[in-house]
Amino acid sequence: METSPRYAAPEADWWRQAVVYQIYPRSFADSDGDGVGDLRGILSRVPYLAALGIDAVWLSPFYPSALADGGYDVDDYRDVDPRLGTLADFDEMTAGLHSRGIKLIVDIVPNHTSSRHAWFREALAAPRGSPPRNRYIFRDGQGPDGAQPPSDWRSIFGGPAWTRVPDGQWYLHLFTEQQPDLNWQNREVRDDFLTTLRFWSDRGADGFRVDVAHGLAKNLAEPLDRLDVQADPVGSPDGSHPLWDRDEVHGIYAEWRQVFNEYDPPRAGVAEAWVHPSRRPRYASPDGLGQAFNFDLLDANWDPAEFERVITDNLADAQRHGASTTWVLSNHDVVRHASRYALQTEGPLSGTRNARAWLLSNGTSPTLDRGLGLRRARAATLLMLALPGSAYLYQGEELGLHEVADLPAELVQDPAFLRSGGAEKGRDGCRVPLPWTTGDPSFGFSADAAHLPQPAWFGPLSVEAQQHDPASTLALYREALSWRRQLTAAESLEWMPGTSGQVLHFGRPGGWQCVSNFGPRAVPLPHGTVVVASSPLQEGLLPADTTAWIIPLAPDHSPALTEGTQCCDWQGHGYGIAGSLTMAALITCTSSRLRTSATLRSGTGTPPLVMPPHRTWRTGPWSLTRSAPLTVRPLTTLRPGPVRWCAAGTARGSCSTPVSAPRTASSGSVSAWPRPPTCITGASIPARPSWKAIPAGMGGSRTLCRPMRRGATRGCSLTPTATAGTCY
Repeated sequence: METSPRYAAPEADWWRQAVVYQIYPRSFADSDGDGVGDLRGILSRVPYLAALGIDAVWLSPFYPSALADGGYDVDDYRDVDPRLGTLADFDEMTAGLHSRGIKLIVDIVPNHTSSRHAWFREALAAPRGSPPRNRYIFRDGQGPDGAQPPSDWRSIFGGPAWTRVPDGQWYLHLFTEQQPDLNWQNREVRDDFLTTLRFWSDRGADGFRVDVAHGLAKNLAEPLDRLDVQADPVGSPDGSHPLWDRDEVHGIYAEWRQVFNEYDPPRAGVAEAWVHPSRRPRYASPDGLGQAFNFDLLDANWDPAEFERVITDNLADAQRHGASTTWVLSNHDVVRHASRYALQTEGPLSGTRNARAWLLSNGTSPTLDRGLGLRRARAATLLMLALPGSAYLYQGEELGLHEVADLPAELVQDPAFLRSGGAEKGRDGCRVPLPWTTGDPSFGFSADAAHLPQPAWFGPLSVEAQQHDPASTLALYREALSWRRQLTAAESLEWMPGTSGQVLHFGRPGGWQCVSNFGPRAVPLPHGTVVVASSPLQEGLLPADTTAWIIPLAPDHSPALTEGTQCCDWQGHGYGIAGSLTMAALITCTSSRLRTSATLRSGTGTPPLVMPPHRTWRTGPWSLTRSAPLTVRPLTTLRPGPVRWCAAGTARGSCSTPVSAPRTASSGSVSAWPRPPTCITGASIPARPSWKAIPAGMGGSRTLCRPMRRGATRGCSLTPTATAGTCY
């Protein structure tokens, strides 16, 4: 599908406003029937990803692993887990993504290896103080016989952060004991990771998501600092925490940036850095990784004041440091936002805490209002996609999936559940394999049962069930991503006067606006053409828990114009228009694009023909001083609205004089596009659109069926000479 040339980021900056889709490979698609997703399964779904409209895939770990932490315990950083495929499969998957214009970001885990890594096995076999042990963090224990851990540090997943080895020393692991922390003060460790970055970059990786990016530099000076509570991944605002977010970590990423810049375009980086907001920009600096995850929106309740504060603060930080910000609502570590938003909250940031408590009840207390949660999730996603910066989506959220909260304890795989003694349910509920079809044995995920059980309610939410439903969550994501690609402009927004109480309302460069109603009552919609909405709209009203994107109207009811745009009004009836039109107008533009759509009259002497309201049209380059031909062709899918021809420019061109007054066609001729199928008895109509009969006079001697909505097969019960009838 063609998209607007209105804004094009330099190739080196493709990531600044990209939409990135996270794939947890073991739960995305299985190609070999063993119940575990794999790389060839991803390859088989590349057309689905392309149709969704994403810019990049973030691939969670696919390396050899014992799965002590879902693949984040890595045995070998430069190979593929045999259960997921081979390096050849990785190359083919990467080529498949690139052939559809989709970038690839691979997950890298530098804080720790697995306990099966060759380095760690060598360290266990080596004596104290040896070079192999110095790649990790080994220390003698406390007490007369060294039987006590070197410090009181606690693991993120519960229990001590130290484990003793047979010769009496202890090694540090801030996560599970199967994930020993690397010693990043060791030059050999640093150099080996530079090799790994080049290895995957040479194979086509376009960037890296850096796991636990804030944890690599540690204060290991004796005596080790005491920490009275479990290690806090957020750290402190001054960088003084012994384990997290120390200033020295940025020296590591400065070296990584040098490697990234060896490539054209440079490789991208995004840090998973759970740090104080004031310290996040350093990870996103041009001399560092370039971008850092912002989890503030994920932590916020469905509350307009919290959303406004998070958006304002993070955009201000990004602008101050010349960085781009990121937005995320769900990922592989948190309860899905459709479920979080269905739970009651009692104070700021209480939603994520309440979600964890709800998980411990196996999703029974409180009762989940699934409809409310999904409605809010759709609205939140549409708001997020309207923001400047990158948007990160998590697999399955485009289907409106809720968290699977009732996984049996004996099937839970997450070490957070196991090491906490059941005090934390863990993250498996958002990692349940995706439903692709409505049928058994695993809703199209695999030819066998999935590695985590899928609930029966997955069927109605499967891709197959939503594929042709224009009201589905999948359709909403596709429509929103298509519009985002066309409307993306400079990384800024302006809060509109209507932002107060229950409504957030902001404008973006180019004149379009996003308005979200967080409250319980419908509110008036701003004047303009709604191009996408998260829920069905009421007449002139924005319902509760709904977001809409709007192209506003100027006082004469034409779209608001800014410098570089120009519109001409066409009125009347019509059929799918393509061909040559002549307009009388005194304007000069580089190109033209229809921003909204409804009906079109070609001009005097030509029968009025119907233009489908769900299409928009675009011209090639043209120049008008008095009158000239104008050729149009389809561009994308739109909602009904006024017809406007708008000059946007194929190469950042502009009109010489912005004009908002209507213009009318003076003459011209048209031909149907696409030519609809002839409506004869028993005719089989293609499945892509559905059709409704129109009189034969609209298309000559034959009766035609015109498109009304996409997604169903229709036949027509008419004869070639019939003048009226219905399709079935």
